[in-house]
Formats: sequence, structure tokens, C-alpha cells
Amino acid sequence: MVRTVHAARRPLAVVLLGALFATVAVSDLWQVAMFLAGRNSEVPGLVLAHAVLGLVGAAAATAVWRRSSWSVWLAALWGVLTAALLASLPSVLGLAAEERGGVWVGAAAVLLVGAFAAWYLRRHTPA
Repeated sequence: MVRTVHAARRPLAVVLLGALFATVAVSDLWQVAMFLAGRNSEVPGLVLAHAVLGLVGAAAATAVWRRSSWSVWLAALWGVLTAALLASLPSVLGLAAEERGGVWVGAAAVLLVGAFAAWYLRRHTPA
């Protein structure tokens, strides 16, 4: 059973994390919509990854906003999946060696954001 706490006033960090996850969800799902509309020529595997990340991001945003116990796991899952997507980009897109460094830094940064979000939500989501 998922426990949810409806607080009259949410901490600022909870609002910001909810907004972060909602924004990345909209961005990922927009990429999928553009592909389906024929306006984007991404690799189909990346479109599938965007779809999964969009759904996980939307679920995380909802769980964070509702202050659900699932928010911790969804934040961590979003971080791991997004970092994995970024780490796979060099091989998927055939990036040159000098372009790969920035991708790894980005993947590490996203992983840290997901870990911080999960840590914060674990400490500040009522059990």
C-alpha cells in the first residue's frame, strides 16, 4: 500500500523537485510526440528511452507532489535511467572520442541529482 500525505504547505524543496520531474517528463514526452508526428529523426531506441523516462518522470513528479513513499524510489530510478541513457549516447550516436567526456560528466551529474532527490525525499517524506 502506498502512503500519501496531503500537506497544506509543502516544503520549497518538495515543490522544486516536483517541478524538476514534471519538466523533464514534459521534455521527454515532447521528444516522443515530435518523433510520432514525423518532425524528429531520432534513433527509435532513443525514442523508446524518452518514452520510459517521460513516464518515470511524470510518476516521480506526481509522487513527490503527493509526498508519497514511492517518490524516493522513483527519484532514484529516474536518476539511474537518465544516467544510463546519457552514458549510452556515445555508442548510439557514434560520437568522437573528444565529445564523450561531456557526456560522462552529464551522466554523473544526473546520477547525483537523482541520488540527492532520493536522499532528500527519504528524509522529508512522512513514513
